[in-house]
Amino acid sequence: MNCPKCNHSISEWTHFCPDCGAAIIAAPEPLAREASQEGAAQIEVRQQVGTVAGGQVVGVDLGEVLGDVNIGNYTLRIGTLNGGVVNVAPTQQRQVPQPRPAPVMLLPRPFSGLLDREEEVSAAAAVLEGASPVEFHGPPGVGKTTLLHYLAHYKFGPVFPAGVLFFSEIRHRPVDDLLLDFFDAFYDRDPSYLPTPVQMRHALRDERALVVLDDVDLEREEVAGLMDAAPASVFLSAATERRLWSGGRTIALRGLPPGEALTLIERELGRPLGEEDHTNFRQLYAVLEGYPLRFLQLGALVRDEGISLAGVAERLQQHAGSVGGSVGEALTAQVLAARSEDEQRVLAALAVSSGASVSEEHLNELAGVADARPALQSLQQRKLVQAHSPRYSLTGSLDETLREEWDLTPWYERALVHFATWAEEQRHAPDRVLEAADAILGVLQRSAQNGRWEGILRLGRATEGQLAVRGHWGAWAQTLEWQLEAARQLGDRAAIAWSLHQSGTRALCLEDTPTARRDLSEALRLRESLGDREGAAVTRHNLNLLGGFGGNNGPQGNGSGGGAGSPAWWPLLVGAIVVVAILGLLVSRLGAGEGIWERILPTPSGNESPQGGDQPGGGGAQPGGGGGGTQPGGEAQPGSGAQPGGGGGGTQPGGGGGTTGDRTTGYGTTGYGTTGDGTTGDGTTGDGTTGGGTGTTGDRTSGDGTTGEPNCCYQEETSYEGA
Repeated sequence: MNCPKCNHSISEWTHFCPDCGAAIIAAPEPLAREASQEGAAQIEVRQQVGTVAGGQVVGVDLGEVLGDVNIGNYTLRIGTLNGGVVNVAPTQQRQVPQPRPAPVMLLPRPFSGLLDREEEVSAAAAVLEGASPVEFHGPPGVGKTTLLHYLAHYKFGPVFPAGVLFFSEIRHRPVDDLLLDFFDAFYDRDPSYLPTPVQMRHALRDERALVVLDDVDLEREEVAGLMDAAPASVFLSAATERRLWSGGRTIALRGLPPGEALTLIERELGRPLGEEDHTNFRQLYAVLEGYPLRFLQLGALVRDEGISLAGVAERLQQHAGSVGGSVGEALTAQVLAARSEDEQRVLAALAVSSGASVSEEHLNELAGVADARPALQSLQQRKLVQAHSPRYSLTGSLDETLREEWDLTPWYERALVHFATWAEEQRHAPDRVLEAADAILGVLQRSAQNGRWEGILRLGRATEGQLAVRGHWGAWAQTLEWQLEAARQLGDRAAIAWSLHQSGTRALCLEDTPTARRDLSEALRLRESLGDREGAAVTRHNLNLLGGFGGNNGPQGNGSGGGAGSPAWWPLLVGAIVVVAILGLLVSRLGAGEGIWERILPTPSGNESPQGGDQPGGGGAQPGGGGGGTQPGGEAQPGSGAQPGGGGGGTQPGGGGGTTGDRTTGYGTTGYGTTGDGTTGDGTTGDGTTGGGTGTTGDRTSGDGTTGEPNCCYQEETSYEGA
């Protein structure tokens, strides 16, 4: 057997061609029908890639293969042409991650010289050692990060044997990806292996660690979800607004006391303040509210611009009086006003990532400067930029200030084009894309709010595959959502189908059956309507792993992705059909030899004797009731909903069945022909047991006029597993 793309010799059950990488996948239905019409042998359809249809292997080109992901019972291959292809992973390929030596210590740089905060440190340490969470919250620049750095190195008692984990730069990271970060801290895994959420919870449930989260941009429910996933660990976090509302302790941070604020500005200036400066300092302290970042920026302005503290105080008062706003806002405006053009361009480039950090490599392109390092060094000295080697971000709430005060429209457009072009060049370097993921998510989020749909569609398509390959499936899901919305806004049906296929494929691997069935069914409908036979074959293959619809008769939808898939009651219906069919066959066979019907059902009297035997319908493959006299046998009925009664005697129709399809509830005076002649339509000789027949439609041939026997023998049904 040969690969249809490159003609390389392959095994019948090969999933992917080892030479060209083409997926060996089930043929789309039109091709299967054509092969059947040519008289090829019928071959059972299997729910796996490597299907033989009509004696011919059909290949589907996946384009560039970005990589494989092994998750749960599945292996997912990500291709650039038709999307992800899922296969059931052989047992021997399922990997087991190895635990790392304990304790695990992922710590930031140590911090010395903490000013004040003795009360906060003492309270937090006591609560943490009691195995309860602590949260610091307060406005940007109040000193939350410094306090977390200090506590991460605090000498706790032996209450955290698993170690201390410090996570920062997580502004846009979804909860699912944070949970994977926790897992990776404790377990060594192959990059192609992705544990399921349940596996991660099992692995983390007994790890007694201190988990420190700096600048968490999560909702209350998301924070609770993280803590529930690692119940033995204790969480220490910081956020601008309160997120912890049950259990543990929340501590609102305020500015430094006057004495500590004075010490801080003298450190920044490198000298003590004179008597006159003390007077000006006291005036500024009252309006700057003791926020450490403001005093650091104030000290840098005095030191680097050669302005006296009195001169700065006068400028701030004049600015606040002329344009309004607080003295703190006036201080930011004064610091920004003195910046060079290159420095302003770097600030604008950092602002478009919505608080995420950006590497120097990207800043050169985003800012349009040959070398951003001199500007970055100057901005760091003035406390406008902070380093997260090798990346940088704006300090405090400067990103919000710049979005309000500056027109960043051209910078957003530039960021969309740059990151899309760069990600397209890095298709086979997913680790590099992952390093920039936080910034890319920030750009996508802000661009979606501003309706930049063309750029979102391109950037989303360029990055989502790499996110999937490296296991950041929370970011993958967010990117697909923005990508799908962009495709709908643009009316791009092919892009809608792609996004739905990827979303449904992700849900399939995570065993989220309702979402998988809904999105894959709608993607299949769209791809078939567009004539995309290869894309439809990939989608159909994934859908068939759910036992879903596999052809043109699948459920219809409108491209919205909402409720387009198979109804939620479909699995229950299938189960009911199987149960009713089995019970019907057992009862009918027992009734033929032991008179069980007479013991179960009441015996009718008078002329109300039943004529044709009435068998319950089985899901398309069960025998219909035998015809009485010259009446044809009843059609086999589906095993749900209202069922018909027995075949009519003589020339009268049979009675109506019960609402549940149960023979007993469908039995009664209205279920029999009252004028049917017992000789020609005798219920015994026309019994459905002796006159039964099966067929692909459940139809029954006409009964013989004398004995009620069928005119032909049983016809075997052709079964397609998983079709």
